[in-house]
Amino acid sequence: MKLIDIAFTGMNLEEKLKCIREDLKDNKCHAIFLNKLEDIMWLYNLRGSDIKHCPLALSFAFVDMDYAYIFLKEEAVSEAVRAYLANYGVIICDYEDVYVFLTDYPYSGSVLIDDRNVSVNAYRAILKAGASVHLAPSTSKAIPFIFFNLSSQFAIINLTFQKSSAKVVKKKRDN
Repeated sequence: MKLIDIAFTGMNLEEKLKCIREDLKDNKCHAIFLNKLEDIMWLYNLRGSDIKHCPLALSFAFVDMDYAYIFLKEEAVSEAVRAYLANYGVIICDYEDVYVFLTDYPYSGSVLIDDRNVSVNAYRAILKAGASVHLAPSTSKAIPFIFFNLSSQFAIINLTFQKSSAKVVKKKRDN
């Protein structure tokens, strides 16, 4: 696992966490749970190497108003990454402990999730703990950077391409 320079990420981790926490306040939520790997790597400015031929790491993330947690395979975390995350107050947890964490966490409000990408087990663990779930709004300030940063860009490109193709096909048929 390695760190990605701010020149490539646009914001440091502190700025991203601040945006997320402002968004949580705006949405009257206590925390956010992430399990989409590219969102987690983007948030923490990391690139993984534990998945062959893929710059992602097996991970989960949970950010509340006071703390940020990342769940990783311990052997994947280098000392440099460990020091970097500690510098921002990020708590590193073992990847295998995420469902126990979600079940035992002392929730004091809603948890913001992306229902298109949350795992069923994570969703059930949050509900089992008695927390309410709030679906990510498309109008949020920070959340689109995470939930929609890559997938929406691809979706928009795909949609544009499909619409353009449809117009071309229609024009050809009109001729």
